[in-house]
Formats: sequence, C-alpha cells, structure tokens
Amino acid sequence: MRAYADKYCRGKHVAVVGSKSPWLESILLGIGARHVTTIEYGKITSLHPNVTTLTNAEFSEGFMNGSLEPFDAFISFSSM
Repeated sequence: MRAYADKYCRGKHVAVVGSKSPWLESILLGIGARHVTTIEYGKITSLHPNVTTLTNAEFSEGFMNGSLEPFDAFISFSSM
C-alpha cells in the first residue's frame, strides 16, 4: 500500500471507501495526501480539516448533481 500511496496519493485528493475507523485515512495523511474523503454507510464525524466524510447517499447525490470535487485515487481495504 505504501508504494501505491507514495505514487498515487501524495498531494492528491483520495477517497476511502468503507472505513468505520480512520486508520486508512491516518496513513494517507501521514504519507502526504492533500485531502481524504471517506465514503461510508453510516454517518462519521471528523474534526480533521483535511478529512471530509460522506454517507453513500450523500456521495450519490453529489455525483448526480456534479457538486463533488474530483478524486485522484480511491482506496478500499475490504468494501469493493
């Protein structure tokens, strides 16, 4: 994962799909991701300024109405 993150995530906006606890988000920010957006079934609250959280419904709505900022990469540990 580190090689992937170094190549595709440093300085980028990365989506994490299916993360109930923020371990992937922490790794990505530590490697240098510019921003991380977590997409999860349940509502998650994050106070970190470089983390945004969306439910699946919010993601779908943003995709359909064109209001989502583009993602440079997607990462999932077990949800896809």
